[in-house]
Amino acid sequence: MKKYVLDASALLRYVEDEPGAGVVLRVFQESRDGQAEVLMSAVNWGEVTYVIVKVCGGLAQQSPIEAGKVIANLRKTPLRVVSADIVQAEAAAMFKTNFNVPYADAFAGSLALRESAILVTADFDFKNLSGHPIQVEFLPRGKKGAACAGINRHVVGDERALQESRSDSILTLSLAPVAVRRQVKRRQRHRWAGLLSSEN
Repeated sequence: MKKYVLDASALLRYVEDEPGAGVVLRVFQESRDGQAEVLMSAVNWGEVTYVIVKVCGGLAQQSPIEAGKVIANLRKTPLRVVSADIVQAEAAAMFKTNFNVPYADAFAGSLALRESAILVTADFDFKNLSGHPIQVEFLPRGKKGAACAGINRHVVGDERALQESRSDSILTLSLAPVAVRRQVKRRQRHRWAGLLSSEN
């Protein structure tokens, strides 16, 4: 059976419905059809969880949408999260040393190597793997500053979340000035909750 490993960037592309989200959806469909297994390291799952919690404004009850609900919906995908034990930690350290990728990315890479899986990523740090037996499927580069379609309805479970024509990627929030970032986060939280009208 074919195996895929998703890194955090790939799953976040799916969550944000950005370029490459359709590739991740196809991988999930292959898994649902019994043609593939989809894996992710617990370390990379933690990265995704962190971004979702941060954008939702933390776990405070006053948040317009609970991060826990988004994460729970994401857990309904056919993704199997693989524990990061001491063996995986050591394998990731060796992978990082050999291929000069960030340590968290090395968990995805070493898992793909161990499982003889196709690594699905939007992270071009993995270009260092050229000539290595790991097969990498790179998601398309997103256009800088381009609008995306918003939070994926499969994750939020709310059709209204895709009705908003404008959106700001949670992956680019850290690049925005602080004042703009606060406004973007507030709009994103409301969008996730389906509170923005299509006129805004």
